[in-house]
Amino acid sequence: MNVSKMRKLAVAAAAAALVPVGAGADSAAADIPVSPVAYKVEVSFEKIRFENIDDCAVGTCSQAEIFGYLKAETTDGYYPWSGGKGFLNFGGWDEASASPWVSSWATASGLQKRFVYNDVNYKFADTRLCSSSGWSYCVSGYSKSNNRVLLATVKPGSTLNVKVKVDDYDFDSESEEVCAVTKSSGQLTANDLKNLDLTLEGGYTGSEAKCGVTIRLRTVGYDWGQQL
Repeated sequence: MNVSKMRKLAVAAAAAALVPVGAGADSAAADIPVSPVAYKVEVSFEKIRFENIDDCAVGTCSQAEIFGYLKAETTDGYYPWSGGKGFLNFGGWDEASASPWVSSWATASGLQKRFVYNDVNYKFADTRLCSSSGWSYCVSGYSKSNNRVLLATVKPGSTLNVKVKVDDYDFDSESEEVCAVTKSSGQLTANDLKNLDLTLEGGYTGSEAKCGVTIRLRTVGYDWGQQL
């Protein structure tokens, strides 16, 4: 065998060694995830602040007695860990059955509405909130440090929407809205979700009060399931 023929055989053998063995090699490689299929995003309701309170129902015009709910969802619907509970509620929406007012966020029952005043930052972690899949009832007990909703399936291309809705209770008239803030993250790409840490701030001005809220969104986990 001449030298030229030997060189040709060597080149052919080297090329063959680079070809994957077995018909399934290409599909197996394609199944290896190169990025998460979804992300776990924690929505933390941080604080609320009131200004220009004008409520004289209890004799002091610069205070209000509030109750309400916090909500977090994606454009695909909300998917928290615990059974789709995308609401956090405080106080009692059924006013007739609510306990008398107290000057703290709530007692262990959570049903008491809270006195709030102008120009004070109130942390949602300091109130007893209950988890729910709706604004008018609870499916858990009330507890402090329960100010977060986990959106467990946030896919690239989704938008996160959050809402804070607060009413002022008046014993001699219908309750009035004192805060209604809805904020959006905008459409999030996979690159956005990879290390998301976004603070949303929003405000509301009504006839009874002005409010401002702060909400934090951050990625806390990944779903490396089957690629779509």
